Amino acid sequence: MDQQMTETQYALEWSKKQNCFHILPLSEAVHAATTTFMIDGDNDYRIIHVGPKEECHQRADALRGFLQERAIAKKMSVVL
Repeated sequence: MDQQMTETQYALEWSKKQNCFHILPLSEAVHAATTTFMIDGDNDYRIIHVGPKEECHQRADALRGFLQERAIAKKMSVVL
C-alpha cells in the first residue's frame, strides 16, 4: 500500500455492537484488521468509507440517522 495514501486517508468504521462510528487513519485500520486476521480474532468494526478526515466526518454525519433509528428500534442508547 502506498505510504503517502495511508497518511492522508482515513477510515470511517462502524461498530454494530456499540452502534457507533469511529474515524482513524487508514493505516491504523488496516493494521488492526491484519492483526485480527493473524490471531484469528474477532473485530466488530467494519470500514464503511475511506477518504480525507473531513469527508469521513461528513459521511458519518450523513449516516448518523440510521444509527439513531436502529437505537430506537433496538431500545439502545442513541448515539449523537
